[in-house]
Amino acid sequence: MADKEKTENKKTPEKKKKLDGLSMRYYSTPKGIVLALCDSELLGNIYKETRHPKGQREQEKEEEYVVLDLKSHRHFYEPENKETVASSAVMEFIRNNKIHCVNAVGPRAVSILTSLGIANDEEIVIVGGIPHAIIYYIRLRE
Repeated sequence: MADKEKTENKKTPEKKKKLDGLSMRYYSTPKGIVLALCDSELLGNIYKETRHPKGQREQEKEEEYVVLDLKSHRHFYEPENKETVASSAVMEFIRNNKIHCVNAVGPRAVSILTSLGIANDEEIVIVGGIPHAIIYYIRLRE
């Protein structure tokens, strides 16, 4: 994955107010763009959820945690200019670019993927009440 955010030859999405915008950052790779989306108000927070392996009771095993750390990994989602974009601009960006992987966090970010048919309910996990989806596009060789 590229270390720097690439902006050349890509349409720049329209900016949106911080309260209802999305943080969007993308990285160019040889296989396409890795797109990181997050509801902007979630950045800086850590969400944690206790889960127990299937078939085990809470008393049988130690608790296992699933953590969604948007504090330590804020830089992955937030563009260098800290600006947010509207959902419609993100949808246009996805339609107009070769996307290899999408990592979406938050109700608005994940709803973009479902409305475009990129993700479905089975591919969305909930961590601490926050929806999260990671979608990879895999192309088989012929």
